Amino acid sequence: MKIYAYKQVWADSQNAVVTIEDVIQYVQGLPLKSRNVDSIRLENMTVRNRLLFMDFSRLRTAILPGKAKVNSLTQSLGLAKDESISEEAAVLLDLTSGTVVTQFNQNGPKKKYIVDYINSFVRQTAQARSLHNPQNASFVDLAPYLMPDVVKKFQNMQVFKKLDLKVAMPSPATVAKQQGLTVGQFLDLGPAGGIHDATIVMRAGRKKADSLVPDVVRQLVNRASRLFTSTDKLIVSGKESVDGATEELDFVEAVVKTETTVAPGGDRRLPQSSRYAALENALTSWKQQGILP
Repeated sequence: MKIYAYKQVWADSQNAVVTIEDVIQYVQGLPLKSRNVDSIRLENMTVRNRLLFMDFSRLRTAILPGKAKVNSLTQSLGLAKDESISEEAAVLLDLTSGTVVTQFNQNGPKKKYIVDYINSFVRQTAQARSLHNPQNASFVDLAPYLMPDVVKKFQNMQVFKKLDLKVAMPSPATVAKQQGLTVGQFLDLGPAGGIHDATIVMRAGRKKADSLVPDVVRQLVNRASRLFTSTDKLIVSGKESVDGATEELDFVEAVVKTETTVAPGGDRRLPQSSRYAALENALTSWKQQGILP
């Protein structure tokens, strides 16, 4: 089971009037049918020791697998018309630090869709809490934590020799929800601009003092980091001083992640309790190593 760590990034911090916890508590109070958004739903949630555990599912209703035995042909699963295949993904929110830890499930609800799901209930939650101007309540995004040593090296870089970035464009719906930086507007063109993905390669001159504009590099890295689920490559080459040695930083490889084994239960599903435990163990380990706050 693959596990990733994220930090919360609010589109408008001044209007971040509801928290992820507020939204999840609101959704938990809705009937199951009302929780469905584009085949994603919150199954359940629980709070323990300032940790909010959530289980999300993706309901698959079409192009389903079959079932078979070693000595028999593949057959239909035999699902009723109102039944679906349910793919699950656990999420853990540390209510003290705000860190979000997620289970990656190739067939289940991925981080991007879980974020979209939460945002779809933000303004409903604000309205239900009778907050002022609920229509202005800010949306949230999740940016991956990076290994501290890579972050420190990047912060210390003063001369940037090359930036190599490849990112898939966000959908028009995502663009409509977010206000990008001026440099980030190129990344926000998306399919609306006729672009499926974009590759940006920037190189400084050959002289040892030649550098890309540091603010431009930092803005692009910051912007691409928030789109990490669609970022295929993000490599920066630079040095701490004009006479220093050039070093290459691979931000995709630097994402805080781990992988662990979770034994299937008798029904061949990964037990929710085991998945929750795996997320908590990863969070605890990263904290003890000083990787996460």
